[in-house]
Amino acid sequence: MPLLSHGNAFSADLRGHIYISTGVLHHFRGDSLIAFLRQHGNETTQAFVHYDFQPWALAPFGSWFFHVIRMRTALARHDGVLSTARAHNAHTLVSAARAAVPELTAGIYGAKIWNTPAPRVFHALVGFRPALVPQLKQSLGRMLGELP
Repeated sequence: MPLLSHGNAFSADLRGHIYISTGVLHHFRGDSLIAFLRQHGNETTQAFVHYDFQPWALAPFGSWFFHVIRMRTALARHDGVLSTARAHNAHTLVSAARAAVPELTAGIYGAKIWNTPAPRVFHALVGFRPALVPQLKQSLGRMLGELP
């Protein structure tokens, strides 16, 4: 297999057990968000973690900084500010995940900085097989966030 390949991570020949992304979810709206998340519903999926911008007042600055560090073109850097305008709130993400993959337990992780009311630039939509949740709660405690 070549070092660089192109394919669908959800296809039968490439599918994994844990899916992780950063800065992807805000590109999906409405039914497209649910369709993307529905792809996690195959029998091999054990968990997913999707980090994305959290909508709040300082998010454009955090997004701009992230895009300056990671992107090389001015257009990609400009997209950083637009990304925060498209960011989904926690309720939208969790509702979409629970509708798309009801067989997984979904919630938001890392929405606040430590134990303060200050939000992080990113929050994470997480999903786990229900059998994994007790061990995760035991290991991570309150850090895990609000999972049923």
